[in-house]
Parts: sequence; C-alpha cells; structure tokens
Amino acid sequence: FVVCIVHRVVSYYAVGILYDWHFFTWIHIWSGYSSWALNIESWGWYFEWTTAFIGSGMLIGLNSALSMFAGSVLAWGVIGPALVHYGECIGKDVSDGDPKWDGLYSFYSLANIGKGPSSPRYWLLWPGVMIMVCASMAELAVHWRIISYGVKALWSSSCASIHSMAEKRGKRIEFFAK
Repeated sequence: FVVCIVHRVVSYYAVGILYDWHFFTWIHIWSGYSSWALNIESWGWYFEWTTAFIGSGMLIGLNSALSMFAGSVLAWGVIGPALVHYGECIGKDVSDGDPKWDGLYSFYSLANIGKGPSSPRYWLLWPGVMIMVCASMAELAVHWRIISYGVKALWSSSCASIHSMAEKRGKRIEFFAK
C-alpha cells in the first residue's frame, strides 16, 4: 500500500515517465509534427501506469481482461471514429491555436448534451453500462442454484440463532423452531 502511495505522489513530478506514456504523441513529435499519430492520441490511446490498474489486472481473469480490451478497441477504435466521421459526435479542439498540435481533439467531454452533437463518450457510456448490467444478470441467472443454497443457509442459520436467543430468555417461537 505504501508503494502505491509513493508511486502516485512521485508520479506527479514525473508524469511522462512514471504515469502516462503517450507513444503516439512521441511519434508525432519525432516526425516533425506532421504524423497521423495525433489522431490516435486524440482518442486516448496511451499507457497509464497506475497501481490500481495493475492490481485490478491481477484480480480479474484473462477472459475478462481480453473482453475489456476488445470493448475498448471496438468503442474507441471503431464506433467512436465512425460517429465522428458521420457527424453524429464532435470533439473539443484542444490545440490552443498552435499549428504543431492542429488536429488534437478531446473526445472525453459530456458537455453539449441535448444542444447538438455530443461527444462519443456520451454515446458509448450507456451501451457499456447496459452490457455490464446484462452480463451481471446473466451471471446471476446461471448461478441460481448456488445463490438459492446461500439464501437457504442464511435463513436456516438466522432462524437457529433467533430460536437459540429466544430459548435463553425462556420463550419459544414456533416459527423459528423449525
């Protein structure tokens, strides 16, 4: 835990080394500010070395990790760019008028909702939530037997405990005595 805190505090002072690795920005700079890599950077494709991501990566299985990665590629590599291409979504220009960074956009804002085209984040948020909820419900439905076993065990344990406490007080409750 201490290592995580130290990493986070130190990474504030060396963000590009210890926290965010923006490979596509580096490619854009090395190409003399004339590469197509800036378009990829606009969609947020970079490595973020957080101990939280590394820890959660160790906790989830390979299938879940690959599903999350495939969903990210589909959302931010296929669907999002298609929505922007066809004018359904827009990004916010973050180039600050610098011609070297012309074409750098942010697609993370949830602003402008209901006032015209919004960002791809708004479009892709709710389908992602729906997929997670449906997957969770499907998992619960598949494991209904073990859930019912757990509920029965909880009920019988609770009844036995209540019956035991009632007997200590000299009372008998037939409902919990079964």
